[in-house]
Amino acid sequence: MVYIGLRGTIGGWDMSLSFALYGICVIVAAGQALRFARAGAFARHRRWGLRLAVLALGSWIYRMQYALWFMTTGGIWVERDCNGAFDLVNIWAFYMPYLIALELWFRHEARRGAAVAAG
Repeated sequence: MVYIGLRGTIGGWDMSLSFALYGICVIVAAGQALRFARAGAFARHRRWGLRLAVLALGSWIYRMQYALWFMTTGGIWVERDCNGAFDLVNIWAFYMPYLIALELWFRHEARRGAAVAAG
């Protein structure tokens, strides 16, 4: 986060913004998981721990998406300065869709739990 703030990223403003938000999400998820574990709120701890796990996989997913893209397309829409069309999608796609999917899963769990409780 400090490095991004001081020097930016190779991809410019778009990449710096995405990676800074990613870093903030990691810090918040780690802090919340720890906070709820210490408080004994294990259901909330589980949710924050799952968010943190998804984010932790983000670095690997970022690289794997590039590897798969190069294997399938030969690397079209990828630029050395990380401002190609694929680059601009991937700077968000390595974590945001997975977090959204997890949040949707949490909502599904809550609805399912409410339906079971109702009866």
